[in-house]
Amino acid sequence: HVDLKPASRPRPPVYLAAFAPAAMRRVARRADGWLPIAVVPAASGAPDPVAALAERLPGVREAVEREGRDPAAFDAILRVNPSADASVDDIATTLVRAEREAGIQHAFVDLIYLGKDADQALDLVQRVLERARAS
Repeated sequence: HVDLKPASRPRPPVYLAAFAPAAMRRVARRADGWLPIAVVPAASGAPDPVAALAERLPGVREAVEREGRDPAAFDAILRVNPSADASVDDIATTLVRAEREAGIQHAFVDLIYLGKDADQALDLVQRVLERARAS
């Protein structure tokens, strides 16, 4: 008999989503990283999600340091939520800009509104990766 083991020692990393000031302080105090979100394309009149990330992430790292933690060890994983009318280019551009402008190197894309089945979702993933890598 062997019990399940965690993927990381001493435990898997914990990422928290947050946007309100109190929640952001909780992220800085407790989490291994921040899980921000970008809706693609941004709604008309909404702020640019990548610019908002680039503006907020340094403040989050400063808050991590104020909590006595190492800001270099603090990570961010961007959740990209494409709307039903998002294009492959919209998604890839968001990923590339998030890395270039905000320094976010990890992301996941939720294709629930675009992939009608697993094959279509895998095709979309391949096309997004190709476009992002070509940029």
